[in-house]
Amino acid sequence: MTNLQLRALSGAAYVAVLLGALWWGYDSTALLFFLLGMLGLNEYARLVEGLDGISLPRLPLLGLGAVGLGLGGYAFRGMNYLLVMNELFMLYLQLVFLASVVYVVFSRRERSFVQVGVSLLGLLYVLLPCVLAMSLARFNTGYLAMVLVGVWSNDVGAYLVGSAVGRHPMFPSVSPKKSWEGFAGGVVATVLVSVLLGPWLARRYELHSWALFGVLVSLAAVVGDLFESRLKRTVGVKDSGSFLPGHGGVLDRVDAMLLALPVAYILVLSKLLL
Repeated sequence: MTNLQLRALSGAAYVAVLLGALWWGYDSTALLFFLLGMLGLNEYARLVEGLDGISLPRLPLLGLGAVGLGLGGYAFRGMNYLLVMNELFMLYLQLVFLASVVYVVFSRRERSFVQVGVSLLGLLYVLLPCVLAMSLARFNTGYLAMVLVGVWSNDVGAYLVGSAVGRHPMFPSVSPKKSWEGFAGGVVATVLVSVLLGPWLARRYELHSWALFGVLVSLAAVVGDLFESRLKRTVGVKDSGSFLPGHGGVLDRVDAMLLALPVAYILVLSKLLL
């Protein structure tokens, strides 16, 4: 089996699992994003350990991640409120903050500030979007489906247009293969798919709102991809892991989604899509 065939097969399986979880219901979706969050957080911890002088307490970090994801999944199971109304998860965030301050004060490590900062960034980067996905799944599954579809549309549009006419590098020092032409193709593809499928999947019919959704999700997806590329380039690795054959690690597949989810969530909170 060639690498392209392996990549296509594992990619199709990944998409099938995501769509199957959404179709099955909230519990399966929450479980899936719990697993994605834990795998992604573990990969993040491994990556940042390659940074100069940083040693993360991986087990405590994964423990905090498991508690946060578990609380998010449990709290939203019996309600359709958005995250800002979830007192249980807000309490968790406050306790994490207080624990971080106490650790910095009493730690004997010379770089405890950096260690805590990098750990908190990991929780925000990986854990929070997964909890937001759980919240969207409970509030309106169509919104979550549109984030996934929007990210995939952006990838496909950027790849097709960039491969065909890409001439001007976007950020060659971070991701040499990305071009401005591919970026434009991704934005157009995401807007078109959002306008066509958004009203049907989410049962919200304002086309101008879905056009805005497409633009912002596309921009967020690109920045999310560039963030992970920058992190990998900084530590000198090609992939975040090897969990998905032909694709690398979990972060390599969800990097765009991790930033697109908060952006979509802000649109929902601002009532631009309600």
